[in-house]
Amino acid sequence: MNIYDIVDLILAKLSSNPALDIKLEIDDDIFVRIRNLLSGYKLFPNYEAYNLVKIDKCDDLAQQYREKGNDFFRKRKFFSALCAYNKSICFSKAHSENMGLAFANRSAVFYEIDEPHLCHANITLAKHHKYPSEKLLKLEERDKKCKASNSIKPKTSKLLQLTHKVNPKYPFIINCLSLKLNKEFGRHVVTTNILKAGNVIAIEPHFNGILLSDQVFKRCTNCLGQFNLNLLPCEHCVSAMFCSQHCKDEANKKFHKYECDMNLEGIGKFFTVAVRASMRTFIEALFIFDGIERLKNFLKEHKDIAFTAFDVDKSSSDQTYHQQLFMTLCSLCSNEERRSTVENFRRAIVCVILYEYLILNSSLQNILRSDENGKFFMNFMFKHIQIAESNFHELYSLKAEKMEQSNEQFGVGSFPFASLLNHSCLPNVFRLSSDGLNYVIVARHIEKGEQIFDNYGYHHSIHTLQQRRNGLVDRYQFNCCCDACVNNFPLFEELLEKDKDFDTFISNDLEEFEKFNTEKAERAIKRYSKYIENHDKNIPSYEITLIQECMLRCFRILERSKSMFNLNFIET
Repeated sequence: MNIYDIVDLILAKLSSNPALDIKLEIDDDIFVRIRNLLSGYKLFPNYEAYNLVKIDKCDDLAQQYREKGNDFFRKRKFFSALCAYNKSICFSKAHSENMGLAFANRSAVFYEIDEPHLCHANITLAKHHKYPSEKLLKLEERDKKCKASNSIKPKTSKLLQLTHKVNPKYPFIINCLSLKLNKEFGRHVVTTNILKAGNVIAIEPHFNGILLSDQVFKRCTNCLGQFNLNLLPCEHCVSAMFCSQHCKDEANKKFHKYECDMNLEGIGKFFTVAVRASMRTFIEALFIFDGIERLKNFLKEHKDIAFTAFDVDKSSSDQTYHQQLFMTLCSLCSNEERRSTVENFRRAIVCVILYEYLILNSSLQNILRSDENGKFFMNFMFKHIQIAESNFHELYSLKAEKMEQSNEQFGVGSFPFASLLNHSCLPNVFRLSSDGLNYVIVARHIEKGEQIFDNYGYHHSIHTLQQRRNGLVDRYQFNCCCDACVNNFPLFEELLEKDKDFDTFISNDLEEFEKFNTEKAERAIKRYSKYIENHDKNIPSYEITLIQECMLRCFRILERSKSMFNLNFIET
C-alpha cells in the first residue's frame, strides 16, 4: 500500500462516523484539524510496519548480497552482479572485511568487462577496507594486468552539444530562445532563429533530482549518474551511494545529512515520487537559505514575484544563483484552484502524515517540532507536491542490462527551462535524459517565431484523442487544442504512407539498431535530420513519425556512450 491508499482508508473510516462533520475546505487551520482527527481516532499509520524506519547496517545481510553477486558473476550476468555487490557494500559495516571483499568482487567484474581503471580503483578500495591479507596475491596479479591494459574510452559525440550560441546568463540553453506571454498560451518559449531537426537547444542540469527506490544501488544519489555502477556507500545508512567523494560531500551538505536518518527505499515505495521530490526541495531550501527562518522570510518577501529560467544569472554568487533556481520552482503553477476540494483535502492529509513521520523518525524534528515551523512545513509541502505533480520531469534511460531498446525510468527532476515548455500531442522537440541532465532536441523544422512544444506523455501516434483528453485533464487540468487534437490525427498504425521510396531509405536500420555504435548512430542522425527537413510538408505521416523515433533511439545510443556505459553489461 502507498500513501494514497492509506489516505483513502482514513477518509472511509472518518466518513463512516455519523457523528463527524468533516470540514474539507483548505483554510488556515486545515493541518491542525487533520492532525487532531488522525491523533484522536488513532489513524496515523504504523511507520515501522510500512518499512519506513531506518535500517541499520548488517554484516550478515552484506554477506548474503555478496554471495548473490557471486552467483550472478559465475553466470556472467555482470550488471546484476554489480548491483548485488553494491548492496553488499551498503550493508557492510564501515571498514569491515565484508566491505573489502565486496570491493574486491567488484574489481573482478570490472576486469572481466575491460574497465582496467575501475578494476584498479576497486582493488585499492579493497586494500583500504580490511581485505584478507592471505588473499592479496590474487588481487595483486589482477592489478598488474590492469596497469598493462591500453583500454581506450570513446569520446563524447559532438551531436550531444548545443548547436547554437549559448545564452550568456543561463548557459544551458541556446541564445535564440525567448520567453513570451499571451492570453492563449500564458508563458511560453519561442525561437528567434530557424531550428532544424536534430538541433540540441538545451542541456540543462536538474535543480532537484531524486532516484526511484529501485535505483539506489545503481546510481549516484547526488548527480543521478550511473558511472558503470562504480559507486561509494554512505558510511551511516544503506539507502544512498555516490559516484565520488565530491558528490558525497555535496549531498551531505545539501540534503543527505537529514535523509540519512530515513529508510529511503521504504519511503520511495510508501510515498509518491512527488512527495519525495517536494521533501527534497524543502531540505535543499534549508541549505540554500541557511535555515528555516531565512527561508520563511525569503518566501514572505518574494511571494508575489514570478521568476523563470530567463531571469536566472549563472554568473551570480553561488548562493544567489541557487536562490534564483529555487524561485523558478516556486513560481511554477500548482493547479490547486483547478483541483476538487476532496483532492486537495487528500493531499493535506499526506502532508500531515509526512510531518508526523519526520518529527518521530528524523533529525528534522529539531527544526519542525514547533507549531509555527510545523505549519510552515506542511503549507510548503502542500504547494510543492502539486508543483511537482504538474511540472517535474520523469527521467529515463535505456534499460541497462537489456539489449532491446526499452526504456527504464530512474528518477524525476525539476528543470527550470524545460518546465516552461507547453504541451502538444504533435511536439516539435523531444527530451532525452542523461544521468541528471535534460537534453531538449528538435524533432522537426521550427520556423523563426514559432513556439517550442514538448510532449507531456500523451502523443497522437500512441494515444487516441479521448485517451489524451482524459489523461491531460486528470494529470494537468487542461484541455489540449493542438493541431493533432483539433484535426484528430490518427494513431501510428493508421498514419498514411506518403513516400514510395521510404523502404529503400530506412533499409535495415530497424533490425540493426542493437548493433549501432557511436559512429553509426551519428551517421544515422544526420541522415534522419535531412529526411525530416526535406519531407516536413508530409507531417503527419507514417514515415516522419517512424524516423523521429529512430532519431531518438540514435541519440540514446550516443547518450549511453557519453555516460561510459559498458556494453558488456548486457545480459542475454
